[in-house]
Amino acid sequence: MLELLLTVVLAAPGAALDDSEPVQVMPNVVVISADTLRADHLGMYGHPYDTSPHLDAWAKNALVFDDMICEVPLTSPSFCSMFSSRYPRTTGAIRNGLRLPDEIPTAAQVFQAAGYHTVAVQSNWTLKSELSGLDRGFDIYDDGFHKKRWGFIKSERGANEVRRIALELLEEWDRAKPLFGWFHFSDPHAPYKLHRKFDVAKPSKRDGKPGGKMRRKYDSEIAFMDSRIKAVMD
Repeated sequence: MLELLLTVVLAAPGAALDDSEPVQVMPNVVVISADTLRADHLGMYGHPYDTSPHLDAWAKNALVFDDMICEVPLTSPSFCSMFSSRYPRTTGAIRNGLRLPDEIPTAAQVFQAAGYHTVAVQSNWTLKSELSGLDRGFDIYDDGFHKKRWGFIKSERGANEVRRIALELLEEWDRAKPLFGWFHFSDPHAPYKLHRKFDVAKPSKRDGKPGGKMRRKYDSEIAFMDSRIKAVMD
């Protein structure tokens, strides 16, 4: 499983308007992550279909790390490592459903202790608070979704709902505090659904057949998510 991880710094230290000492403005930090997103299905890495126009445009002016390695190819253990700076073998979270131990501090707790307003919107069942323990340090950790991906197991929420809740939380945010936010999108995860308005790999008379029904659905999931990520970033 590959994850796309975007870290957006929205502000920088400011300067005073007079001869007094510069005023330090704590930067707002937002982490946007995407589940099971293949790098080779993004335009910035040469994919022939227009799956990620907004992410591609953002990347042109961003600092992009091409050489990144996931510690473990599972959602919850991977984020447990990212948010604790520890290997899975030291966190004990080596598979989905195993919690990050309470005694291990998280990045969210560090931000919270520094005076940040901390919010998260989750969309994957493995990241629910009772299963992952990653809610520690978040003032709001929204994981109240129940729709089942496979009809009866493994709940998730789609990009429309992630976008809606994220925008609501951003509207309610008291700007007196800097923000640390984490918004996780799960749409490119199987089973894939075809979003007809984002069917970027649809065959045409000019270019013939696309790369297969499954890949066509997958590409539409990415394009749909890309538009929703743009709304949150805007």
